[in-house]
Amino acid sequence: DAYLSLHSGAQQVFYPFADSKSRQRQVLPENHERLQSLADAMNEATGHFFTDTGATWQKNDYAADGTAADWAYSHHQIPLVYTFEVFGVPGDLPNCFEQFNPGNLELPDVTQKLLRAYDALAFEVASASACGKSTTVSIIRS
Repeated sequence: DAYLSLHSGAQQVFYPFADSKSRQRQVLPENHERLQSLADAMNEATGHFFTDTGATWQKNDYAADGTAADWAYSHHQIPLVYTFEVFGVPGDLPNCFEQFNPGNLELPDVTQKLLRAYDALAFEVASASACGKSTTVSIIRS
């Protein structure tokens, strides 16, 4: 199973955890090596569109308690949970409008890159399915 949440504001791939307690205690998911490996594979599939990959608390400047991604991983035990930050440059706060409102000319290229990342995720899920595991992919757009 997989859960994917799309956001804007940076070009990064995050996986759980984002909450303040995990940040303080430096908690990583049990399968963090698999999550990191797949995050890197998705980034490679995009031609390194993303500037960084990793656990949210490691890569984000702030904690985010109560995220849907952490909830999907912890409470629903979905093993592959990712947040794609798809526009903007990390730390480029003076250009906040551009980070959250990409230009029309960028959209076709970015969409194609995201589809390649999604294909890498879907391949991983399909491979798990071939091993006899039930699989679903949920996409939450926010």
